[in-house]
Amino acid sequence: MEAQLKKDLVNKITLEYARLRQEHESRQSAKSFVPIKEARSKGLVTDWKKTAIAPPSFLGIKVFKNFDLNLIRQRIDWAPLLFHMGV
Repeated sequence: MEAQLKKDLVNKITLEYARLRQEHESRQSAKSFVPIKEARSKGLVTDWKKTAIAPPSFLGIKVFKNFDLNLIRQRIDWAPLLFHMGV
């Protein structure tokens, strides 16, 4: 790589990272946090002994034979599969 081209690239990247750092810092300062003790005092309290939890209708693997996949095809998110296939 030519010396001037390299210098220009390094300067461009340095300026871009400075801008990104500044944007990140500005977003962080807008957040207001409560002390950990206060957050814990307002935490979710559960009583699992009083909560009615229904048992599952079955345990193990359920096999659907002769199931029409067209019934669920529109509900499948194909994006992760296609992404990993490079489509």
